[in-house]
Amino acid sequence: MTTRDLPDSSELWRQLETHVNNTLGSVGIEKMLGGRRSGDPRARWTDAASGCLASVAEVAALRQTGDLRFVVGDAGGVTVQLGISHVQVFAGGARLTTILWRPPAAVILSEWAFSTWGETWTSTLNALKSPRTVVHIDEGGYFPGLDFVAQDPSGVGPYISASSSQMAQRGGQAEDLGEDGVRRAIQIIETRQQTEQRM
Repeated sequence: MTTRDLPDSSELWRQLETHVNNTLGSVGIEKMLGGRRSGDPRARWTDAASGCLASVAEVAALRQTGDLRFVVGDAGGVTVQLGISHVQVFAGGARLTTILWRPPAAVILSEWAFSTWGETWTSTLNALKSPRTVVHIDEGGYFPGLDFVAQDPSGVGPYISASSSQMAQRGGQAEDLGEDGVRRAIQIIETRQQTEQRM
């Protein structure tokens, strides 16, 4: 899926309504998004969702498999599920959740890169950004089953939560690097591999 093949704003909103109705029942989506006091909630959500998907599609293959559900990469190792205010990333039997407004493309691309290059990606992240403190929460986490939280003392929660400490660590590093930083890290690995192939 290229950026021109992505669902448009009205289709994304229709999918959000269907997804919310199937998972949460009849709720006021616009009210859950803060109502009109902070601008047009529909436009704010569709801009964030469209921007996230377009950013991912510029770097990796993206294929839609259901309402607001996408597979990243040709190998299909990473699945993304958009929600009202959060984004879930599934990879290698683990799960991570971040907030749509951060924006999440850096975290999604980082998990795709890890599914593609494994520890080479982890080493590259570690060379570029120190990991956040990851804490284990026994209960009461923002997202059930995601017991590892990558804390960000400089930011407002909820923080990146994951089902494993390694995934939380990668997510925190990716968020701290930002989308441009993650893209540069991906380019570093791709350039290195191209150089090695020429030798």
